[in-house]
Amino acid sequence: MTSSPKLQIPDHIVYQDIDGELVLLDLNQGVYYGLKDVGKRCWELIAENQDRTGIIEAVVQEYDVSPELLISDLDTLLADFTTKGLVTIAE
Repeated sequence: MTSSPKLQIPDHIVYQDIDGELVLLDLNQGVYYGLKDVGKRCWELIAENQDRTGIIEAVVQEYDVSPELLISDLDTLLADFTTKGLVTIAE
């Protein structure tokens, strides 16, 4: 199995769990985002230095979701995170 690229959270993104919702704040833009449930878990896995493959494996084990649906939704979520500058792809 080949590894997927590592995802990194830039220093200008801070986050904290507040009453079960993960709140992300982009200090450069002054914009915040909220994540719950699976999105929150995916962020936690990114923070634990999991790559895309590790996130997929963990979430499939933890939630009742088909791998095909998860992969589609995760790729959309990661593209959104990347576009907004919330995560970067490590070189």
